[in-house]
Amino acid sequence: MRTWPSLLVVFASILGCAPTPAPTLPRPAVPAAETAPTASTALPAVELVNVENHAAGVDSMRAGKVALVSFWAPWCDSCVAEIEALNRLDDRARQSGGLVIGVAVGETPKSAAAFAQSHKLRYSQLVDEEYKLTDALGQRRIPTIVVVDRTGHVVYSGGALDERALAAFRAALGG
Repeated sequence: MRTWPSLLVVFASILGCAPTPAPTLPRPAVPAAETAPTASTALPAVELVNVENHAAGVDSMRAGKVALVSFWAPWCDSCVAEIEALNRLDDRARQSGGLVIGVAVGETPKSAAAFAQSHKLRYSQLVDEEYKLTDALGQRRIPTIVVVDRTGHVVYSGGALDERALAAFRAALGG
């Protein structure tokens, strides 16, 4: 009789009814305590490219502004669900000297550009095709939100866009 619960879990997962863990990047797992940025850690100076395949980085794009950086991938349903909220947040943040920056993780500039266009992403986009920034930050989960203050320090790092991320972004903006 003890096998019935196990069989039900297996059957439910085959049908897609069982809860699934948050998606992770196709990279080796590293314990969060060893890699996650702490408050006031300087944002790593990593050169990426934008969706036009021109060299760019979070710091150069930010140019002294507060930034909410959203790490995403097109296969991540939670990332897709955040798009409209991030579009609206970027519109409002620009009025206060902030901005939203998307970072497509593990994608080519061409695929990130196509996704951004088809899903109407209005905020700036970078591409971390080779996991340079995600590795430097120790990020392994998608979506991930990082808030960078005006001085270039990471003041918040968390999962999906939520109240804690928004509160950190507001605080970094001075409001």
